[in-house]
Amino acid sequence: MTPAWPVVRFFLADRRHPVLPGDTNWRRCLPLDRHGTSAADAVRHGEYFEALARFLSRDNWRAVRRAAAALVSDWPSDAPFSDIEIFLEKHGAFYHPARVVATAAGHRVELVVNVALSPEGIGLLAAEVEWIPRLIQRFDLRCLPEVFERGAEVLSGHRRLELFLGQWFSGFHEFHLEEADTGRPPVPVVWRPSGPLRLSEGQSRALYRHAAAILAGYYDVFSGEQILDWHHAAGDFIVRLDGETPALKLVTVRRYGALLRDPPGDLASALLHLSLFLAHTTLWLRLDRHRGVGDPIMADPAVVGPVLEGVGDALARKVDRGEMPAAMHDAAAAYLRALSPRDLLDLIHALSTRRPAGDPTRRIIEAAAAAHANHLHALLAEGGLCRP
Repeated sequence: MTPAWPVVRFFLADRRHPVLPGDTNWRRCLPLDRHGTSAADAVRHGEYFEALARFLSRDNWRAVRRAAAALVSDWPSDAPFSDIEIFLEKHGAFYHPARVVATAAGHRVELVVNVALSPEGIGLLAAEVEWIPRLIQRFDLRCLPEVFERGAEVLSGHRRLELFLGQWFSGFHEFHLEEADTGRPPVPVVWRPSGPLRLSEGQSRALYRHAAAILAGYYDVFSGEQILDWHHAAGDFIVRLDGETPALKLVTVRRYGALLRDPPGDLASALLHLSLFLAHTTLWLRLDRHRGVGDPIMADPAVVGPVLEGVGDALARKVDRGEMPAAMHDAAAAYLRALSPRDLLDLIHALSTRRPAGDPTRRIIEAAAAAHANHLHALLAEGGLCRP
């Protein structure tokens, strides 16, 4: 008997904007980037949605069924899908992600398909489907999305889409810094469907502490390897508000490696790697673009304290899990307390010069470098990284 075929529907961001074959949106081209740039050989919405439907429906929706069984504990494995809804979520610098809602026997699962069109996006997708599963297996922190399937679809004119099916974090949303009232520092604002929400001071502190704990959790204290090339402006961290304790996830791993070319050969070089990680994390977590797309902007220096607390939380857990010797943790705390403002400023300058000359992010880093180094030094001297 031929399996029952689900009803497949296409939408833009929500159900108020259906996309039907032949309508205006169906014929409209996908932009190449977040600024709306297009090209003569651009992919049309209709081609995009049809390619996703082909990718998802392979082998009677095998990948979707496997993902649903992995994510929903009581998923009815023998029940056919009744509905598949595909939503075009946004247009990023590298991906055009779609949210997929699959329903079977009254059960529902949300998934994501990241779709790459450009050579840069296709290269990034290949890196992500390699690194995300490896880091999930290696660290078991449950902060990254599961990856279930990778594939490709070829369109007319030899145009190629690369895709991967992954876990969608339901209830989580992007957040970005926005300028507050004149004379006040920028504040994080969560982009909820019901409207933007400015975080309270307590929520902001918890958000930055948790983000730092995630990054430090995936830091390898022996090799100096870490998650690199993440950006607040790209929406790489997402948040779900649970009172004053926001829950965070990191949805991308563009690159994983060490900031220094030479791997640590002894304790002293491992501590140097750690100090560079700390300078990078405390600084980069402050960076964003106004509302995610505007000019570069920096969070208030007050968030550096929670960032240090988050790094301390993660390193203490590494000791508890046997990923870091307690003696190494103590040596790291002493080493970081002994760093001078000049030492920290040199680290920040080394980080800023990795960016192209004239890059606006480099300019904002260099303008804040001295104050950031002094503030970070004061916090570390006070014992910013606690003993486990």
